[in-house]
Amino acid sequence: PASDALVLPSVQRRSSMRPSASDPTLRSQRPPSAPGSPEKLRSLMTDLSPGSTGRHSVDSSGRSWRQRPSTAQRQTAIAKLSCNLAQLSEPRHVSQNKAKPFLEDMADAIFYLMDVDASGFVDKREAKGFQDKLRIASSLWGEDLHSNCNARLSKADLREKFKEMYRTFRRDNFIDHMRLTVEILERSDLGGASVSSDSFAELRDGLGCILPRIEERAILRRQLRKVMAFAKARCSKEGWKDTFTGKALAITPQTMNLYQAVDKIVKPATKARGCSFVEFTASGPQRPKWFVSHWWGEPVQDFLTCLEQHATDRGLQDEDAYWVCAYAINQWDIASEVSCDPKKSGFRKALDVSVGTLSILDKEAVCFSRIWCCYEIWVSLESERDYPYRYDMYTVSGSKAVGISDGFCEDSGIDRIMSLGDKARRERNFPFKLCRRAMEIKLEQGKASDPVDRKRILNSIIGQTNWKKLTSDPPDEHREYDKLNCSLNGRIASAAWRSAVEAGEDMAPYIDALSKCKLPKLEVSFENCAALKDSDIDNIGAAMGPELAGVNMDFTSCAGLTCKGLTSLGKGMMRVNALRSIALNFRRCDGLADKGVEFLGSAIQDQGSSLREVHLGFRNCGGISDDGAKGILNNLPAKAESIRLDFSHNSQITDEAIRRLEEQSFNDLRELHIKLTACSAALTDVAIEAISTLLVPSLRELHLDLHSGAAITHIGLNTFGQALKRLEALQELTLDFSGVEAVNDDLFAFLPLSPHTLKLKFDHCPKVTNMSVKALGRSLSKKVQRLTISLNGNQKVSADVLKSLAGMLPDGLKSFELHLSGCHCADEARSQVEEVMRGRPATESNIIVDAAAAMLGCSRA
Repeated sequence: PASDALVLPSVQRRSSMRPSASDPTLRSQRPPSAPGSPEKLRSLMTDLSPGSTGRHSVDSSGRSWRQRPSTAQRQTAIAKLSCNLAQLSEPRHVSQNKAKPFLEDMADAIFYLMDVDASGFVDKREAKGFQDKLRIASSLWGEDLHSNCNARLSKADLREKFKEMYRTFRRDNFIDHMRLTVEILERSDLGGASVSSDSFAELRDGLGCILPRIEERAILRRQLRKVMAFAKARCSKEGWKDTFTGKALAITPQTMNLYQAVDKIVKPATKARGCSFVEFTASGPQRPKWFVSHWWGEPVQDFLTCLEQHATDRGLQDEDAYWVCAYAINQWDIASEVSCDPKKSGFRKALDVSVGTLSILDKEAVCFSRIWCCYEIWVSLESERDYPYRYDMYTVSGSKAVGISDGFCEDSGIDRIMSLGDKARRERNFPFKLCRRAMEIKLEQGKASDPVDRKRILNSIIGQTNWKKLTSDPPDEHREYDKLNCSLNGRIASAAWRSAVEAGEDMAPYIDALSKCKLPKLEVSFENCAALKDSDIDNIGAAMGPELAGVNMDFTSCAGLTCKGLTSLGKGMMRVNALRSIALNFRRCDGLADKGVEFLGSAIQDQGSSLREVHLGFRNCGGISDDGAKGILNNLPAKAESIRLDFSHNSQITDEAIRRLEEQSFNDLRELHIKLTACSAALTDVAIEAISTLLVPSLRELHLDLHSGAAITHIGLNTFGQALKRLEALQELTLDFSGVEAVNDDLFAFLPLSPHTLKLKFDHCPKVTNMSVKALGRSLSKKVQRLTISLNGNQKVSADVLKSLAGMLPDGLKSFELHLSGCHCADEARSQVEEVMRGRPATESNIIVDAAAAMLGCSRA
């Protein structure tokens, strides 16, 4: 950036324990003679002096003129820079006065490289060209070098700037930045180098960088892919042997673990700079999205497979990074980067800025027996944060990775009961034996390579902060150990519950683990679980602890569930002190009857003062009638913020049950979903008028499904339309009035068409005409961003009017979906609407005209 003043960012001081630049083993490409020796410096200075470098030539008249430096001369300048840097790194040259000659010589070498036209001055174009090579590598070169120097920079100017940077950056940081600068120059065209001359070029994702904050050294998946590609290319070719165990076994890409990867890849690649691997490969800070807890003994290929699957499941982007200790910590200076106090370590700093922890489980769950992993789990599960922190577990089963996620993997906006089924199907292949093995481990028995680490970590877990107490022998037993074991075991028990039921396991250990763990939310899916019996529900009820805040369970198509099991579930809920959310799905549970549903309603009433969310699904439960539905509707909590009820396809539910909603009052209600698809033909205006009483001004999201409500008349629809006008805060509206013959032009005059998301389904409504479509178009607000209209089977709508509707769409609309299956004008309307939508490239459009719902006419900006 063009700046009038040199702004030098503050950088934290690096530990002096880092290997010195004068160490002959530090660099892989040193000048032939001793680096930094007085004789070598004098030789280099002579080579770069006027009249001897070839840069000054004399013509026949005796006049001196300047030449551009050759590659050999630039290499000499870089060697001079490196030698002076080695001398500057010596402890005896700490003071400003003693450092001055080396700083001036380094400035001269840099000036020589910058002065491309050999004019004796560096103009802005030359300075920018040099900065472009180094800017992303080091903040030392991140600002304009021309401050207070008008348009040109002289050698004297650059010398003064070097002295200023040395003072401002502090000595150790200045040396670190210059060391990186030298390495980049040696690899650049200035040094005459090519990619082939860099032994570790395949590992580089950027120029390299200096990251004083260890928590900013997370690694990207593509950078880990480079590590694996490097191993596959070199492993067999170079005959890598395992030196860590002393057995000299051959290393293969499939079996290479992290101990071996550090020995064969990480340390050789970072030896020259003595930095972390992330600083070697990245171009700048990489803050972690997720922290990874794992054992170094698992294969790196399995580790990467787990990360790839986790990123897919969680919907992460390519630039979302994972913090992995082996790549984040400087392996040449471990002592200074791993604090004696675990709470001040780089591990803790990275944990504190991540959104969650991912535990990679090896086949024997050894990671749970490593003390650092135990500490990471403790921080993940027990630390208080102002945001929900996630804890996921992944492993490789066969050739694929499978994981157990904390909550739902993606915020898709669909019903949580449906999401629970997706979660269960994704986690079903997690090895059950691994869960059982993990539940047997006591984290306080974790081992460490350094026994002192074990003392410090266990003492930190039990709350010790005094230095002497941190290094003392920790107690063999402590309530904090038990708390951590219970928390982890409870999560594993919850995730493995269904597998244990299907395997016929003794459930006592699972009940004990779940009841003690103080799990905030119990989420289990038994969808299509043929093994589930009422006695299994008894076990779940017995495991519900008083601290439980949420219950989310899916019993879809569980034929073994009867009223007895539902009563046991209700009794378990009654043991909870203050439930805040309930989400239960009993779809196609034919064994249920009114008695069990009524008892569940009593359990809801028992939690009424604390409940904020009630999501219940009784779709296709043929044994439920008005009595059961009234047991639920009479007991809905007054302070509810979200209510979702599905009584679809229950022919015994009538107005008698639904009218009970009139007796309810929900002043804080934000979400209301009611589905009454294909209920009794006796559902009339009484039902829709009762539902209309729930439309309070606080409502932000409304989904109403009255599909096939043939007995509803225009009177009930008008009452509902009038209630809609009160919903000024509404952001999402979904209406399904398909098959309701009373839907006519009048209804569209009442619709509040200002929500961000609007989904209207009026299939097979014979009174929907062109006037209805025109009224809809005129009513659309500029706030609408996503619009779906379904007019399947309506024969009184013409192509011209639909084209007109497309022309009336709001400018800010992001997506538009139109369903016209079974309409006589479908093909003509599709072509005309598509023609209009081609002029709106910012709107994604789908025009669906057949039963297969083929998406046509898609366009995106």
